[in-house]
Amino acid sequence: MPTRNISLDALRALQQCRREDALKLKALRMQIRAGVDALERGEFTEVADADLNRYLEYLAAAPGKRAR
Repeated sequence: MPTRNISLDALRALQQCRREDALKLKALRMQIRAGVDALERGEFTEVADADLNRYLEYLAAAPGKRAR
């Protein structure tokens, strides 16, 4: 089997990327769990299909510009 010469810097960079990916995955799992928990507590807003675009525009607006 052929071997490859990998520089120490490249190996460190690869290991760093893997650590960062693992941390991102852990954070994503925590966010998913928090979302599922909120759904189970009934903390959500139902939006009719016809109102979805308007609701998404409302969410995308700067917090100070949101009209209730």
